[in-house]
Amino acid sequence: MCIGFVVLCLLNGCGGNSLPDGVVLIESPDVSQLDDAAKQQVNGAFKSIQKLQTEPPADQPAKKTAALYSQAGQVFHSYAVLDLAIACYENSLRYQKDGDILHLLGRAYRETDQMEVAADAFSHAADFLINDRAAMPYVVASLYWAGDSYLELDEIETAREKFQLGIDRTNGRQPIFYLGLGKTYIEEDPVKAIEHLSRAEGMIPGRKNILYLLMTAHRKIGEVERAKQYQEQFEKSVERLLSVDPLHVKV
Repeated sequence: MCIGFVVLCLLNGCGGNSLPDGVVLIESPDVSQLDDAAKQQVNGAFKSIQKLQTEPPADQPAKKTAALYSQAGQVFHSYAVLDLAIACYENSLRYQKDGDILHLLGRAYRETDQMEVAADAFSHAADFLINDRAAMPYVVASLYWAGDSYLELDEIETAREKFQLGIDRTNGRQPIFYLGLGKTYIEEDPVKAIEHLSRAEGMIPGRKNILYLLMTAHRKIGEVERAKQYQEQFEKSVERLLSVDPLHVKV
């Protein structure tokens, strides 16, 4: 069974949490391209779950098994062993659903250009965490990356829904969502794109990616002088507006 099918099945509720049905076999990692320190970390992560694969403990709490898989997955992820990271995250979620792991799974899928399952994973992560006030930084990251993944898939309306939900849940305090909305309108309605991008620019001025999009949007509506002003600022700017992703930083 391919990994993509496994996660789509998982996210849509197939198979439940039965043990050990549906758990993916983790193969020995290829460490040939890693340095010695990285090899030690990756091989150690594999050994930590090897016994779970060969002799699944009948009496071990599902929460502990899920944690072992998720910890190994994060090690694999940090060294770009992405196929095994994905498999470990999926296994962890088979034992216990967790918003953080769904988000990390989405990141791993994005990094392997599997945008459809990435978007699904981010959306489910946000849904799982959205009512936890303490988890709001993680909700922001999940909603932004869900929207951005749907935008990559050219599912514009769904992308807008995610960015708008982010604005609603943060009382309009996160400029990254206005940037996202601006990107969704840049071709269809440059005037509306300017409205959202200007909001982001007003909240956190001088960010290179916002300035570039403002320059582009003004050119599209024939405002050449305004576009030149943004171009001058763009050429002097260094920093970009990026989504702060506390979950991914952990990896």
